[in-house]
Amino acid sequence: MYNNNKDYDFKVDLPKGQRNEKRIVNILGLNSEQVEVKTEFQFWQTSGNLAIEIESWGKPSGLKTTKAKYWIHSFNEGETIIGFTCIKVSTLKKIVRKYLSKNKNNKDKIIRMLGQNNASKCILIPMTDFIDLWRFV
Repeated sequence: MYNNNKDYDFKVDLPKGQRNEKRIVNILGLNSEQVEVKTEFQFWQTSGNLAIEIESWGKPSGLKTTKAKYWIHSFNEGETIIGFTCIKVSTLKKIVRKYLSKNKNNKDKIIRMLGQNNASKCILIPMTDFIDLWRFV
């Protein structure tokens, strides 16, 4: 399922995401260089998907450019962390490749433009498929 969040505002969501990253880094006892934290505020609830960013404003970003060892995907309701998943970046890249390969005929439904002005290219993976893929990669 896909939901284009037209209410997204980078200026509002960036500070919330940064505060969330600090909380998660503290919970895990890591430093910020070791992790890439992506915070989803409502999208995950309405769509049932993880949105893995690979490009923003026409330039590689997110999973394509991170130097972090771990990718943390945080699921929030406003400022409240509902839960998060922590996965090695190398494993997440394998999951994304496998998912894209498995769904090569549906790429127009899987790769979507989201965020402010639809400037972020993301790969949408249903949360249930993500966990299933994680078992086999």
